[in-house]
Amino acid sequence: MLDIVLTMLLVWIGVSPFFSSFAGAGAAVTFVYAASLSSVFRASNLDRLSGYLAYILWQLFAISIASTLIAGLALLIEPLWTPTIQNTDEFTGRGDKEALSIATGVSKLMITPITLSANFFFMRWLTGRRALSSTRRRYR
Repeated sequence: MLDIVLTMLLVWIGVSPFFSSFAGAGAAVTFVYAASLSSVFRASNLDRLSGYLAYILWQLFAISIASTLIAGLALLIEPLWTPTIQNTDEFTGRGDKEALSIATGVSKLMITPITLSANFFFMRWLTGRRALSSTRRRYR
């Protein structure tokens, strides 16, 4: 939610969909790393600094690809919202920041399942551990 809300807010204030998506995802990665490292993968013995650096490198790569896809998809679907937004630019025929913000949020929602899956498998590889199921956690 932090990622999507921040992305849509940044687009709404005038930042491009690519950089908005990049910033929104970037804000979320440290939280996700810290939360999943101990609670999902139970990897407290992993060297946190080197693991974090590997995670950041992965995220720079993954976020760049996802942000490019999100920006392109947002520009493709933005015209769907333009007629519903009152402040359409008469010169270009394109909607204003609200339509682009909505299109970017929808695009991010469409791409997020792919990025979440990729991040899960990367963390699994990084920690060398399987995620603990809720059943296994209860009995430990």
